Amino acid sequence: METKELYDKHYYETHCDKSGVPYDRNQKQWRDFFKNIARRTKETLSPETVFEFGCAKGFLVEAFRDIRIKAYGSDISSYAIGEVREDIKPFCYVDSIFSPPQAGYFFDLVICMEVLEHLAEEEGKKAIANMTRHTDTILFSSTPDDFDEPTYINVQPQAYWTSLFAELGFLPQKYDARFIARHAMLFYRRKKIKVLVLKTDNPSAHIRISRPLQFLEGQGQLETKQFIMHKKLHLDEAELLDWADVVVMQRIRSKKWFKFMKAAQAKNLPVLYDIDDNMLAIPKGHPEGGFWDRLKNRKYIKFLRKADVVTTSTEVLKETFSRWNQNIVVLPNTFVETSLDRGIQNKKKEALPVTIGYAAGSPTHAHDFSVVTDALLKILRTFPGQVRIVFFGFCPPVLDGVEGVSFREAYKDYRTYLYELCHSGIDIGLAPLIDNPFNQGKSNIKYIEYGSAAIAGIYSNITPYACVKQGETGILVSEHSVDAWYNAISTLVKETGVRERMGEDACRDVTENYMLEQHIEKWRMALSSWLWRLNRRPLSASREIHTP
Repeated sequence: METKELYDKHYYETHCDKSGVPYDRNQKQWRDFFKNIARRTKETLSPETVFEFGCAKGFLVEAFRDIRIKAYGSDISSYAIGEVREDIKPFCYVDSIFSPPQAGYFFDLVICMEVLEHLAEEEGKKAIANMTRHTDTILFSSTPDDFDEPTYINVQPQAYWTSLFAELGFLPQKYDARFIARHAMLFYRRKKIKVLVLKTDNPSAHIRISRPLQFLEGQGQLETKQFIMHKKLHLDEAELLDWADVVVMQRIRSKKWFKFMKAAQAKNLPVLYDIDDNMLAIPKGHPEGGFWDRLKNRKYIKFLRKADVVTTSTEVLKETFSRWNQNIVVLPNTFVETSLDRGIQNKKKEALPVTIGYAAGSPTHAHDFSVVTDALLKILRTFPGQVRIVFFGFCPPVLDGVEGVSFREAYKDYRTYLYELCHSGIDIGLAPLIDNPFNQGKSNIKYIEYGSAAIAGIYSNITPYACVKQGETGILVSEHSVDAWYNAISTLVKETGVRERMGEDACRDVTENYMLEQHIEKWRMALSSWLWRLNRRPLSASREIHTP
């Protein structure tokens, strides 16, 4: 909390550098420390005007003034301002860090060193907002690891402060500020982050990459260039890497694009690698699960190891991939098409036939569907003329051509697929998954899709569908057997009220918890943390001096 009385003479006599050197102008160590900051700042940033929030006894202001830079400062402590060198007193004054500078409105450079850890979290945000109004360039430091000092009540990692500055359009720069402290950073006002995206052509890329970045682009927070990867694609590597701030690569495994990743990092661009399936645990029976395909899929490991940051969709995948990379961020899948006419209002249809559906499948799910096909054949015999079954993208061969079963080709465009799903009239959605390491890493995207369309879903009772509230927002089938699936499906076929209520509850749950706009903050913070890696560098072996 910003309290004048706290930072009195006693504070400055007892709260000093851990080496025991008093925070006093008579100490050569402090004079040299601040002279070096002023000199290095002048050499590298060439400011003509500087304002320091939390200037304490004005040591840095006087160091700037001594080399003919117009510097000013404010501090909450009247005692500290009273200790300012006599000829510097006209340029330093008592004031709150939340107040605009009295010395002028706009400065070439604002400095704030080891101050915000003294403030409560909301006060820290308010202080940053004030700083950013009065400059385009900010030198900032706040200890990330000193939890012993009792007046430090808001100790945070660098990425935390980076995200707060990013909210206000200030991004970290490629600048070595270790002459202040190993954790010091330079922020510069820039309205848009430039994100270069290399992605696959599948729904995963739309859900996880294209739409979230388009959403942020629409808010004016970033600018993107997105390319779908294929063998014949040739890019002007030098031009694109000169343009970009961040490179995002999604589910790519080829040698060509691995070289591109290394070229980006050679230019000190952070590279994010997104992968949302455990391609290293493809089961037998899966179309991509042959020996040679599993061998090819091990190429993903090279990308996992080399990436600066890995993003994935579930905690299970984070744990799995942490073997190869410790910088992993979970960005959950969400319902990304906020403008669709969808949900409960589209469920008005005749009571019969009850429509059972499986949406956006592919032959890769044939093994998961093995026992469900027999359950569906039994349903058709039990409820003749009362049910119909529709498959999007994949139809088990045993059901192909069976009366009451229809098939729709997969939609190349994911948004079109979602629109068709929301208007399909499906009453009961199926989501079978065999319990194995590959499926354990799956996300709950099928629940989100069904819920968005107010479809009552039946799901395998494994980790991806732990979000389903049994009997409320869906039915969980614990045993992967014909009888278990038949019983779950027949219950919803017979119980119209239960089915409709379940679809409505699932729709509300998705609307309240799984919409893109509710999770976009995670994307924005992830972008900020990627940019923070522009400042990555080894820690200095020399002892640091921390200003009080």
